[in-house]
Amino acid sequence: MEQEVYLHRDVKPGNYTVGRADLNELRKVYVLDFGMARKFIHDDGTMKKPRTAAGFRGTVRYAALSCHLQREMCRKDDIESWLYMCIEITRGKLPWRNLEDQDEVGVFKKECRKEKSIKQLFGGCPRQFIEIIKLCDSWKFFDQPDYAKIYKLMKEAIVSTKSEEFPYDWEPEAIKKAEEKAKAKRVSGKKGSTSSDSDKKKEESEKKKKKDDKEKKEKDESDKKHSEKKHPLPIASSEKVKNPRRATK
Repeated sequence: MEQEVYLHRDVKPGNYTVGRADLNELRKVYVLDFGMARKFIHDDGTMKKPRTAAGFRGTVRYAALSCHLQREMCRKDDIESWLYMCIEITRGKLPWRNLEDQDEVGVFKKECRKEKSIKQLFGGCPRQFIEIIKLCDSWKFFDQPDYAKIYKLMKEAIVSTKSEEFPYDWEPEAIKKAEEKAKAKRVSGKKGSTSSDSDKKKEESEKKKKKDDKEKKEKDESDKKHSEKKHPLPIASSEKVKNPRRATK
C-alpha cells in the first residue's frame, strides 16, 4: 500500500484474508477494509506535512503508539500495528487485550518498550520482533521504512524458531500434517495414561503387601507373647538339686 501512496491505518488480523483454493490462490494474502486509509503523498510526489492533532484512528488493540498520542500516522505506524498482530498470532494474546480504555492501552504500549517490561510484550516471541519495534521507534515521520531489513529479520525469525515457511497452515498439506500430529499425540497420551495406571496399581499392590506383612508380623509377635504368659517354662527346684539321694529312696 505504501507504494500506492496510501496508509491503511487499521492493520489487524480481521483485515487480512487468503485467496480462493479453486483459483489456486491459497498463498496469496489480501488486505481488506480501506475505510480508514489515507493518502500521505501529494499529487506532485511530495509528502504531506503532519497535522498538529490528527485524532485517534484504527483499532485500540493494534493501533500504533503515535495514534494513542494523537499524532499524524506515517508509514512506520502501519508496520507497528502489523507487528502487534504478529505478536498476537505467535503468543496467542497481547498483554493489554483485557483493557478497553485507549489511554490505558497507550500507556501499556509505552511501558512495554522499556527494558524491564519488554518481556510482557515479547515473551515467547523470537528476538527479531524486538529488533523490529526498535527500528520502528527509530524512524521519524518522513523516513521511509527499511522494508528489506524487516523482511530479513522475519526470515531469521523463521530459522531461529525452526519453523517452516511453506506450506501455510491453511493449505491442505499442512492441515493433514497437523491432524496426523494431533492424532499421534492423542494415541501417545492414551498409552501414557495406561502405563501410568498400571504403575499406580503396582505401587498400591506393593504397599498393601507391605502392610499385610507388617500386620502378620505384629500378630505373630503378639501371639508368641500371649503363649509365653499362659504356659511359662518350668523352673528347676533348688531343693531337688541339693538332695538327689532323697529323691531315689
